[in-house]
Amino acid sequence: EAFLVVFKSLARASKSQSGTPQKGEEWMGRFQKVFSIEDMKNNDVVDSKAVVDCYNALIECWANSLEDPNIYVARTERWLNKLMQLQKETLMNELGPNTQSFNIFLHALS
Repeated sequence: EAFLVVFKSLARASKSQSGTPQKGEEWMGRFQKVFSIEDMKNNDVVDSKAVVDCYNALIECWANSLEDPNIYVARTERWLNKLMQLQKETLMNELGPNTQSFNIFLHALS
């Protein structure tokens, strides 16, 4: 939950503050150190919806970024792909992109 609050805050701030998506990536690094793939496979340890929401908020950080469009579209796609990779690594459909993930990506393309 605490990570999700940070990611959502960064997603909102990215519309008006440069450097916010990079801070989001730093926080994702911390998130990934705290929650391993094995933790994510165990729903008693990690809420899969919260994991996807954290990735979506980071994807949204890049989609709303003030960076060069070529950069933010590439980074948005990169994190969407990482979420798809997480789904493959855990063999859990609920740890993959959802409708919101793809809508955020489409927003970045527009």
